[in-house]
Amino acid sequence: NKETKIKGDEEEKLQNIKTQNNNENERHNIGVNNINNNTDQEKKEGSVWNINNYHWEEKCLTKWAKEELKNILDKTKIELSNNILLEFFCSEVEGEASSSLRKKKKILIYDLKVSCEWKAFKKNKNNGIEMETKGHVSVNEIISDYSSDDENKYKYNFVFDNTISECMHINHVVKMEAPSKIEKVIDEFISKMRDK
Repeated sequence: NKETKIKGDEEEKLQNIKTQNNNENERHNIGVNNINNNTDQEKKEGSVWNINNYHWEEKCLTKWAKEELKNILDKTKIELSNNILLEFFCSEVEGEASSSLRKKKKILIYDLKVSCEWKAFKKNKNNGIEMETKGHVSVNEIISDYSSDDENKYKYNFVFDNTISECMHINHVVKMEAPSKIEKVIDEFISKMRDK
């Protein structure tokens, strides 16, 4: 009888110890998971070694930026006033771009230059091409030093292949209206690069 009682007490103690161990393991696992989740939440930009994104880390975006901006420009069609449609082709992008991380702040640095061939079509009422002119445009000083609110932040240089009197109106519209439209395309590209 006494032995049975001692055996029962020992089994009860053993069961209590197992329960305590299970509870401690659960608390430990929850703590580890919380630490991992917090690290995952804070860690969005940097590398594995750069805990909390505190140390300087740089990522080269030059190749991506050149290819992406070229592809965007070559697919761009811009509608201007007087039924004029502007298309770009044979775009070339030069320069550098990088994204840096320091003290949880992302810093985007770029210095790019774009040159494109362009075609402008004047459409008639039936949507047929009434007149076409071609040329070249270069956009200089696409640099990270400019604020997004700066006016005239990029410098445009237009060259017109057709300078005959019939094309002068189209050339004038392209020169006056295209810069603001091109600027929007470049700014959208920069926003995309910021997320890269």
